[in-house]
Amino acid sequence: MAQLVDTAQQMARIKLEVALPPRWSHIQAVAAKACHIAAAVPKEDRDILVAAAWLHDVG
Repeated sequence: MAQLVDTAQQMARIKLEVALPPRWSHIQAVAAKACHIAAAVPKEDRDILVAAAWLHDVG
């Protein structure tokens, strides 16, 4: 499932890094926090949590 997180990160980077640098910084911070707290959720849900953090402002 790590591929899920990698794909989410790449998508967020493509959509936001150049077009919206402040939003990209925010997304990176949220994803880092999600990684930090991931141990609080069941193991099978951790990648989903982190992927959602990467994608929460893409759209």
